[in-house]
Amino acid sequence: MREADIKSIDIQDGLTTVVLEDKDGLVPGQLILVYDNKRKQLQSWVIVDGQGRRTTISLDNIEAANHPDPTLFAVSLPAHKAKTNR
Repeated sequence: MREADIKSIDIQDGLTTVVLEDKDGLVPGQLILVYDNKRKQLQSWVIVDGQGRRTTISLDNIEAANHPDPTLFAVSLPAHKAKTNR
């Protein structure tokens, strides 16, 4: 929660949808997480880029006994450079 703002939470039709944005604005767009309340699982997520284009990732046949390496989900951003006037 140190790096994201929760923009909205919606609970409807057995799903909870959480919309997140980068606090610093370095990553334009939104991340939308969709949880299945009945199965208590993440069902999908949607990435909305700064131009409004959407990419949806849906999860199916999840094996809870497997634990993926957390580094597979790490994102490194390039260092932010300050602009200077010359």
